Amino acid sequence: MMQSRTHNCGELRLADTGKQVTIVGWLENVREVGNNFAFCVLRDYYGTTQVVVETEEIYLTKYALMVARAGKHLHMEKPGGQDTRAFEELVNMVKEKGLVWHLGYMYRYNPYVIDLLEKAKDGTLGEVISVDAQMSCWHQPEVRQWLQDLPGGMMFYLGCHLVDLIYRLQGQPKEILPMNTCSGWDDVTALDCGMAVFRYENGVSTAKTYAVERGGFARRQLVVTGKRMTVELNPLEWYVPGTPNLQTTRYIRYNKKWLEWNEPEKL
Repeated sequence: MMQSRTHNCGELRLADTGKQVTIVGWLENVREVGNNFAFCVLRDYYGTTQVVVETEEIYLTKYALMVARAGKHLHMEKPGGQDTRAFEELVNMVKEKGLVWHLGYMYRYNPYVIDLLEKAKDGTLGEVISVDAQMSCWHQPEVRQWLQDLPGGMMFYLGCHLVDLIYRLQGQPKEILPMNTCSGWDDVTALDCGMAVFRYENGVSTAKTYAVERGGFARRQLVVTGKRMTVELNPLEWYVPGTPNLQTTRYIRYNKKWLEWNEPEKL
């Protein structure tokens, strides 16, 4: 059986991503906590190969720290967690150990969002004065009531994606005004309507995420207003029949015209 393996435990690296490999070892440790978490360590003579963690959102930082302490690269779902001190400890540990830490803020990997962030950084947009970010949907009552377990409800669950974008575009605001509330529909008592206002020296930005908005998925959008132009991604993500991936539509407004980056327009 040992001869059938392609790698030893502890040998795989980030450069092996995408390869089909076979490893052989024994489960050194298996711990199960409820139905949403399993912690496994596979070991052979050479070391351990992987630590796999799956848990609910409120426990992400706790178990990510366990992975980092073991010196393993990790993927961590969003959001960062509700314990700021623990999250800061995780950040410092990952830096000190030189680990790869991949976070599940999905919009970071949208090609149009990547392009937008680059254009904001190199000054193409001009100074960013406002960001309007929306990420809503329609959830059944049982899902909305589950939000009761999360501090901030929908802003914790999905709004974190929007907060991530606003901070990457504008940095730390001078003031944050949370406006989370409960719709009360279907006797749900959780914060299923999330909104926050971010006040900056030169403008105001907003993040909105509702779990009770019919058609909300189609209205997900990101509008960034700079002093030189406005960029609108709308819809931010949408299903197109016959295609495997979600699609994004982009509009760029120079003065009074909607154009593309590469169109010859004198600013």
